[in-house]
Amino acid sequence: MFHHLSSAWKVCEQSGLVVVFFCKSIGGITMQETLQNALHHFTKLTGLSLDISQIDPNNCTALIQKIEKVSDAYREKFSPHHLLYQMLIGQIPNEQILEVAKTLHMKSTQSRALFLIQLRSQTDISTLKLLRNLFPHQKLIAMDESLIALICDVEENTDAEILDHQAHLIVDAINTEAMLAVNVAYSLTFDSLFLLSFIYQQCQMALCIRQIFYAENSIICSEKLGLGKLIYSLPPQLCEHFLTEQFLDDARILDDADVQSMINTFFENNLNIAETARQLHMHRNTLIYRLEQIEKSCNLPIKDFRGAMNYQIALMIKNYLNYKEEENLYE
Repeated sequence: MFHHLSSAWKVCEQSGLVVVFFCKSIGGITMQETLQNALHHFTKLTGLSLDISQIDPNNCTALIQKIEKVSDAYREKFSPHHLLYQMLIGQIPNEQILEVAKTLHMKSTQSRALFLIQLRSQTDISTLKLLRNLFPHQKLIAMDESLIALICDVEENTDAEILDHQAHLIVDAINTEAMLAVNVAYSLTFDSLFLLSFIYQQCQMALCIRQIFYAENSIICSEKLGLGKLIYSLPPQLCEHFLTEQFLDDARILDDADVQSMINTFFENNLNIAETARQLHMHRNTLIYRLEQIEKSCNLPIKDFRGAMNYQIALMIKNYLNYKEEENLYE
């Protein structure tokens, strides 16, 4: 159970609040009123009553400061924002979730969707205010300096198209009103608060996968990650082995940004050479020559479906390994 009283008492102990009884009377009406106000707020927050009717007047100021400090700590620890934050990151045990939901006035079974909003700069008050105006009756939690979680109550079985539309509304509003670049990962509907932490982890992973494999998209669904999710779950050593096995000669040509752009355009046009050449503003014969140079360098065909699939996977693995290498450099 979620015991407010025992938790509050623990906060008291950790803050060093010791109530000492003396026989002297309190001197000064103003100080007494201040002390009584501090005690009133403390009791209202924690449910604890402290009998300090007889204390040393010389300790009164210090005691008031300690009571106020404990009250502030308790208020922060059990604020709706903090409780939601703890629930999202999985710090609320399952046996306490129902009581926390009751405290937050949230139904434990309700169709919801989670939107994880990643700003490419620090969150400011205007961005949070903008989102509160867009979603006045939903739960909004600042997870860190650049990450905001939005928990929306939705109709049962709300389809992905509607959720994707909401994600676009968020991106467009922040782009135009706050003039900030933003990425959004969103979940499909879920109906239990017990799933909230898992859904949050999936959306976090979706933002990472978007950065590695789908950087051209600012919006991604956590349950539609495609091949990127599979590669993201593989050990780097296995990925390196795949490149060595498939590209017996040298796969370094795939690191070239122009080569990657040409190959991706070729794939987007379903291996259609004429359309690819038109989009790249390149003569058809020039494109064929460059594709043949890639085939020669990598010792692998690219103009048929099977070969194209190997190149597609190889490009994604290259991006993943580059991401892991940069991640290790900054750890």
